[in-house]
Amino acid sequence: MKNFLAGLMWLIATLASANDGSFYVNGNQLVPINETDVAVTKEVLTINICDDGYAEVDVLYEFTNQGAAKTIDMGFEAEAPYNGDPVPLPKIEHPYIEDFTVTMNGQPLSYKTSIVRAGSEEESTDFKPLSMQEWRLPNSNSMDEEDWGNNLINKKTKESITFSVAYLFKANFKAGKNVVHHTYRYQMSNGIYMTFEIPYWLTPAMRWANHQIDDFTLRIQAKNTAKQFAAKLQEIDPENDTAKQVLELK
Repeated sequence: MKNFLAGLMWLIATLASANDGSFYVNGNQLVPINETDVAVTKEVLTINICDDGYAEVDVLYEFTNQGAAKTIDMGFEAEAPYNGDPVPLPKIEHPYIEDFTVTMNGQPLSYKTSIVRAGSEEESTDFKPLSMQEWRLPNSNSMDEEDWGNNLINKKTKESITFSVAYLFKANFKAGKNVVHHTYRYQMSNGIYMTFEIPYWLTPAMRWANHQIDDFTLRIQAKNTAKQFAAKLQEIDPENDTAKQVLELK
């Protein structure tokens, strides 16, 4: 797919086995936290559907920095789980992501994690860390409406917000071409009508200078076992908040 704008891609199994649904986490793009003139010119996204309930994600990016060498703050957003183990506050890590790595131009990058207000189709995540002294997780024994769902509650105002775990790191871009290799494992969600679901957001790629992925390749692997699944890709229309299906594979 050439000159791809952005969208939501997911893999869905065609046979159901669960009596209830659990959302664990979604895959996502690496994004610049602040505005930048760096463009994402190529992406090769490989998703391996494993036999242990996990998906392995391997992403190879090529970025073009047309200016001088610079350091850019970058982030990865992992939405909070729903009907699963909660994020283990005050220690901040996502319970369903493993083996998170980022390598840039052959050099591994260190990262830190924080809790941020979740982004949406209408508003980008600003990646500003929330103070865990001001917010709390829902109380599962409470009957109050704000204590339902994958949210945080302000201790003073009682405001309820959805949240994400953000993986944050600094990336040193040299002039010209830069290669970033990103890998992680995450547990696949499930529900009444599916054995597994693997959502992966492509829309955040619009935050780069070219507002698209110039050259995009998607590879889906299911090693060691035969699996029946549907792959769908939708393009988000920001003007009317609708999703147009642009690809479907079965």
